[in-house]
Formats: sequence, structure tokens, C-alpha cells
Amino acid sequence: MYIDTHCHLSHCFPSFEEALQNIPKDITYLIDISISPNEILSLTQKILPEKILSAFGFYPELCEQWNEEQKQNLKHWIKTLHPLAIGEIGLDYHHHYGTPFLQQRLFIDQLELASLYHKPVLIHSRDAFDDTFSILQNFHPGTPVILHCYGYGPAELEKFLTLPDIYVSFAGNITYPSAQLLRDALHLVPRERLFLETDAPYLSPVPMRGKRNQPDYIRYTYDHVSKILSWELSELCQQIQNNFSRIFLSKLTK
Repeated sequence: MYIDTHCHLSHCFPSFEEALQNIPKDITYLIDISISPNEILSLTQKILPEKILSAFGFYPELCEQWNEEQKQNLKHWIKTLHPLAIGEIGLDYHHHYGTPFLQQRLFIDQLELASLYHKPVLIHSRDAFDDTFSILQNFHPGTPVILHCYGYGPAELEKFLTLPDIYVSFAGNITYPSAQLLRDALHLVPRERLFLETDAPYLSPVPMRGKRNQPDYIRYTYDHVSKILSWELSELCQQIQNNFSRIFLSKLTK
């Protein structure tokens, strides 16, 4: 049984109904990510099955739109829609959204909201290690922080792991031949801090690379990671289940 800790269902399929039809039975939980006001508002029109949990936040590309009104809107949605986590949020200097200052302002404000409402955080960080690390040092929300689709090497991971409540999630790109740094980093992750994800519809794993990613492809990433770590697949599945239950499902019962 598999858990997909990060997926964009609205980007994967033409309709939400089709998305539901394409989630295989052996996925026990999936976190569906909304990254814009329109996507967050669409949640008010959906009835989610128990296996689909929602998280939302403002993606870095929205940094130029961020203002006090948007902040109040996000606070309202957190209070009324009760997301499992805040995210994905963070920094992306690869695409040069706005300016670094604007991205950092958006990131910090959302970390503070996560702290206020005691929500775990799903972090996006691309070509922005130094500023991501510095901000988490100074504005850590005091809740679990999941480095979604981890994209740095072992040296950066060693630094991240000095921070409290840091968890690491790998996506399908860890299966790519060129991704040796990701595989090296994987070996450093304590087993109780490990997650796996599709990030669908992006980063389809080998042997599905080149196709639009979907939740069903999570099995290939699990299989690949189990071989890298020399674990039985069942052992890896159980460990991810334990980690997910501790960090996420425990929040649902409080």
C-alpha cells in the first residue's frame, strides 16, 4: 500500500471526477496540493473521499500579488477549510518570480500563519538553498517541515537536518540516471523522516518518464527507493505509513 505525500490532482486530469477514477485502490492516502486562490476556492465545491487530504498555500510565483488582503483571505481559508498542511510554499529563484525580497516576504508570512494555526509546512525550494535555510533558521513554524521534492545534494541535506522537525520527500526524479546527488542525499535521511511523492503531473519516474505523471506511478518511485536503500518494499511502505500517521493523521484526531 502506497502514500503519495504531494500531488496536484487539478493539474493531472481534465476534471476532478476523472482524477478520482484514476487513483488506484492501493494508494491509502494522497495529499492534493492547491497553490493559488482559484485552486483553494475550488475546494469549497468538492467532497473529498477519506483517502484524499488537502493542503494549500500561495506558490512563489504569486509573490507580486501578495498583500494584506490576500493574507487575510488565506487566514480565512485556513480557518474554514482546515487544510492538513500549508504548502507548497517557499522560494524559486530558477524562474525569477518577482524579486527575492518579494518571494521571501510571501514565504515568511505563510510560515508565520502555519505557526499560528499549528499546521505542518510543505516547502518548495529551487536554486535557493541559502535563503531557504536562513529563513527556516529564523522563522521556523515550530511544526513539521517537509522538504517537498527534495532537489539538493547531501551537503545541503546535512545542514537542513540540523533544524528541528525537518522531513524529506523525494519524487520521481530520484529514478533519473543523472540524479546521483539525490540518491546520495537519500542515504542520509533518518528513516523516521522520509516521505515519497509523485508531484504529479510533473517528474514522472522511470520507466514512465516522458509521460504525464499520475498517482498510480508512485509505485515506481517506491520500488526504486527500496532498491537504493536495500529495503524490502513492504518495509519501506510500512515506514512511510508510520511517518505519515505520526505527522499528519495524528492532526486529524485532535
